[in-house]
Amino acid sequence: MIKLNLSTAILVLLLCNIFPFKYIELNNNTLINNYLVKYQSDCLIDTKINAYTLETDLSELIGEIDTGNSGPDFHYILCNKDLNEELILLFQPGRIRNHCSYFTVKRIDVFDSAIKKVNCEHFTSGSGIMIGCDIEQVKSRLNMNFIDAYITKDTTILNYWVDLNNEACFDIAKKYNMPLYSAKYVFIKNVLIEFEFGFPYP
Repeated sequence: MIKLNLSTAILVLLLCNIFPFKYIELNNNTLINNYLVKYQSDCLIDTKINAYTLETDLSELIGEIDTGNSGPDFHYILCNKDLNEELILLFQPGRIRNHCSYFTVKRIDVFDSAIKKVNCEHFTSGSGIMIGCDIEQVKSRLNMNFIDAYITKDTTILNYWVDLNNEACFDIAKKYNMPLYSAKYVFIKNVLIEFEFGFPYP
């Protein structure tokens, strides 16, 4: 059982009133960007979109483009064959050349002809998440304890962070050499319209 002193209890009560969470768990929490976030002990993370994997060499996909090691951030965008989804690959300074650190998938209404089109119906994560999923499908496929960071009548945004410095995450931290993993899932009327995940710049 967790014991809280008076000042901590008052802080938690204030947070509950200020931020629109559906629930807050007090075990193994921390504050990030004003959100109370629960870290998972099993370090469950998604690292793949279709055949593209975080922190692997994507030179064959993006060609002879120098993403650089000193910055600035470099984005490469793909569109699906139906021209209604795009995948944004983020290459960050300081990382290995042509190794993507962050994925963002969005539903789009207008296609930019300059964007490279790939032959796939959807951009699907390694856990089977794609545009069009509902909230329960996302939660069940990832088996994560999300924090509902923003909720309105029609919009729900689920945020998730994993502290890779946690002892339970040693293997992941060693493999990717990054301190933090984050993910976000945006729903309009219970339909996923955008999601992102990866390793934010430290």
